[in-house]
Amino acid sequence: MKEILLSMSDIILMAHSGWRFIVLLMLVVTIIKMVIGIVSKGTWSNFDEWLNRLTPIVLDIQFLLGIILWIIWLIQLGWSNMPPVARIEHPVTMIIAIAIAHVTNRRVKSAATDAAKYQTATIGYLISTVIVVLGVLRITRII
Repeated sequence: MKEILLSMSDIILMAHSGWRFIVLLMLVVTIIKMVIGIVSKGTWSNFDEWLNRLTPIVLDIQFLLGIILWIIWLIQLGWSNMPPVARIEHPVTMIIAIAIAHVTNRRVKSAATDAAKYQTATIGYLISTVIVVLGVLRITRII
Protein backbone atom coordinates (compact mmCIF):
# COMPACT_ATOMS: atom_id res chain seq x y z
CA MET A 1 0.00 0.00 0.00
CA LYS A 2 2.84 2.39 0.82
CA GLU A 3 4.43 1.82 -2.61
CA ILE A 4 1.14 2.73 -4.30
CA LEU A 5 0.83 5.90 -2.23
CA LEU A 6 4.43 6.81 -2.97
CA SER A 7 3.96 6.44 -6.71
CA MET A 8 0.63 8.29 -6.53
CA SER A 9 2.36 11.00 -4.55
CA ASP A 10 5.07 11.35 -7.18
CA ILE A 11 2.55 11.52 -10.03
CA ILE A 12 0.32 14.04 -8.28
CA LEU A 13 3.34 16.14 -7.26
CA MET A 14 4.55 16.25 -10.88
CA ALA A 15 1.06 17.18 -12.09
CA HIS A 16 0.67 19.83 -9.39
CA SER A 17 4.14 21.25 -10.05
CA GLY A 18 3.61 21.32 -13.81
CA TRP A 19 0.08 22.71 -13.69
CA ARG A 20 1.32 25.76 -11.76
CA PHE A 21 2.84 27.04 -15.01
CA ILE A 22 -0.54 26.77 -16.70
CA VAL A 23 -2.09 28.62 -13.75
CA LEU A 24 0.48 31.41 -13.93
CA LEU A 25 0.21 31.64 -17.73
CA MET A 26 -3.57 31.81 -17.53
CA LEU A 27 -3.46 34.54 -14.90
CA VAL A 28 -0.90 36.58 -16.85
CA VAL A 29 -2.82 36.26 -20.13
CA THR A 30 -6.06 37.24 -18.39
CA ILE A 31 -4.49 40.28 -16.73
CA ILE A 32 -2.84 41.45 -19.95
CA LYS A 33 -6.11 41.10 -21.87
CA MET A 34 -8.01 42.99 -19.18
CA VAL A 35 -5.43 45.80 -19.15
CA ILE A 36 -5.70 46.03 -22.94
CA GLY A 37 -9.47 46.33 -22.49
CA ILE A 38 -9.01 49.19 -20.02
CA VAL A 39 -6.47 51.05 -22.15
CA SER A 40 -8.38 50.65 -25.41
CA LYS A 41 -11.76 51.30 -23.77
CA GLY A 42 -12.90 48.13 -25.48
CA THR A 43 -16.18 46.33 -25.30
CA TRP A 44 -16.46 43.12 -23.30
CA SER A 45 -16.05 40.27 -25.78
CA ASN A 46 -16.72 36.53 -25.83
CA PHE A 47 -12.98 35.99 -25.36
CA ASP A 48 -13.04 38.20 -22.24
CA GLU A 49 -15.98 36.18 -20.93
CA TRP A 50 -14.14 32.94 -21.70
CA LEU A 51 -11.04 34.16 -19.81
CA ASN A 52 -13.17 35.24 -16.87
CA ARG A 53 -14.88 31.84 -16.78
CA LEU A 54 -11.79 29.70 -17.36
CA THR A 55 -9.30 31.40 -15.02
CA PRO A 56 -10.99 30.24 -11.78
CA ILE A 57 -11.45 26.76 -13.27
CA VAL A 58 -7.70 26.48 -13.95
CA LEU A 59 -7.06 27.49 -10.33
CA ASP A 60 -9.65 24.94 -9.14
CA ILE A 61 -7.86 22.12 -10.97
CA GLN A 62 -4.61 23.13 -9.27
CA PHE A 63 -6.42 23.21 -5.92
CA LEU A 64 -7.83 19.72 -6.48
CA LEU A 65 -4.37 18.36 -7.30
CA GLY A 66 -2.97 20.12 -4.24
CA ILE A 67 -5.62 18.75 -1.87
CA ILE A 68 -5.07 15.21 -3.16
CA LEU A 69 -1.31 15.62 -2.67
CA TRP A 70 -1.81 17.11 0.79
CA ILE A 71 -3.98 14.15 1.87
CA ILE A 72 -1.47 11.63 0.51
CA TRP A 73 1.34 13.41 2.38
CA LEU A 74 -0.72 13.39 5.58
CA ILE A 75 -1.15 9.64 5.22
CA GLN A 76 2.56 9.12 4.48
CA LEU A 77 4.16 11.57 6.90
CA GLY A 78 1.54 12.29 9.51
CA TRP A 79 0.52 15.78 10.60
CA SER A 80 3.51 16.42 12.89
CA ASN A 81 6.14 15.41 10.31
CA MET A 82 4.92 17.68 7.52
CA PRO A 83 6.81 20.96 7.18
CA PRO A 84 4.65 23.85 8.49
CA VAL A 85 4.74 25.63 5.12
CA ALA A 86 3.26 22.54 3.40
CA ARG A 87 0.95 21.68 6.27
CA ILE A 88 -0.78 25.02 6.75
CA GLU A 89 0.73 28.08 5.06
CA HIS A 90 0.70 27.01 1.41
CA PRO A 91 -2.82 25.53 1.42
CA VAL A 92 -4.29 28.56 3.20
CA THR A 93 -2.47 30.98 0.90
CA MET A 94 -3.75 29.21 -2.19
CA ILE A 95 -7.31 28.96 -0.84
CA ILE A 96 -7.25 32.74 -0.38
CA ALA A 97 -6.00 33.23 -3.96
CA ILE A 98 -8.70 30.94 -5.34
CA ALA A 99 -11.41 32.65 -3.29
CA ILE A 100 -10.32 36.02 -4.66
CA ALA A 101 -10.43 34.65 -8.22
CA HIS A 102 -13.96 33.34 -7.69
CA VAL A 103 -15.15 36.59 -6.10
CA THR A 104 -13.58 38.44 -9.02
CA ASN A 105 -15.41 36.21 -11.49
CA ARG A 106 -18.76 36.88 -9.80
CA ARG A 107 -18.17 40.62 -9.50
CA VAL A 108 -17.16 40.88 -13.15
CA LYS A 109 -20.38 39.11 -14.17
CA SER A 110 -22.45 41.59 -12.17
CA ALA A 111 -20.54 44.72 -13.27
CA ALA A 112 -22.76 47.21 -15.07
CA THR A 113 -20.35 48.49 -17.72
CA ASP A 114 -17.56 47.05 -19.83
CA ALA A 115 -15.08 49.43 -18.20
CA ALA A 116 -16.13 48.20 -14.75
CA LYS A 117 -15.74 44.59 -15.89
CA TYR A 118 -12.21 45.21 -17.15
CA GLN A 119 -11.22 47.13 -14.04
CA THR A 120 -12.68 44.57 -11.65
CA ALA A 121 -11.06 41.68 -13.51
CA THR A 122 -7.67 43.39 -13.66
CA ILE A 123 -7.58 44.23 -9.96
CA GLY A 124 -9.00 40.91 -8.76
CA TYR A 125 -6.88 38.65 -10.91
CA LEU A 126 -3.78 40.73 -10.21
CA ILE A 127 -4.28 40.31 -6.46
CA SER A 128 -4.88 36.58 -6.96
CA THR A 129 -1.70 36.33 -9.07
CA VAL A 130 0.43 38.08 -6.45
CA ILE A 131 -0.84 35.69 -3.76
CA VAL A 132 -0.23 32.64 -5.99
CA VAL A 133 3.32 33.78 -6.80
CA LEU A 134 4.07 34.37 -3.11
CA GLY A 135 2.65 30.95 -2.25
CA VAL A 136 4.77 29.24 -4.92
CA LEU A 137 7.91 31.12 -3.82
CA ARG A 138 7.32 30.12 -0.19
CA ILE A 139 6.69 26.42 -0.88
CA THR A 140 9.75 26.23 -3.16
CA ARG A 141 11.75 28.00 -0.44
CA ILE A 142 12.81 30.86 -2.70
CA ILE A 143 11.57 33.37 -0.10
